[in-house]
Amino acid sequence: MGFVVSGGIGTVTDGSILLTLEYGLNFSPFMARLFSITVTMGVTWMAHRTLTFGVKTPPSLKEFLAFASVASTATVLNYLFFSALLWFGWVTLSIQAFFIAALGAMVFSYCGMRFGVFRKSHNLKAR
Repeated sequence: MGFVVSGGIGTVTDGSILLTLEYGLNFSPFMARLFSITVTMGVTWMAHRTLTFGVKTPPSLKEFLAFASVASTATVLNYLFFSALLWFGWVTLSIQAFFIAALGAMVFSYCGMRFGVFRKSHNLKAR
């Protein structure tokens, strides 16, 4: 459940920034998404370490870099799928592509975090 809540926080953050930049500030959806992804990475790291995996040790740069590695790979996959959906006209609205691509990256993200980033935490309390 923590993964779903953390993912929801990230999704709302990401989607809100995407829509604000695209429709409020007239950014291209491709550029807006790059900004939204960057901000969301920090938000989701803290959400996953506290809500999803209940890590009790203090946050560290090493942990963030491991998280960023998994999250970046998932994000690249997500962004490529997002772009392809729009580029090839499989969907017409960026928000449609956003949600479809997010679902595609979700499984990869969970596995990478659960079995990689937060696996070694001694005070891990799976939720």
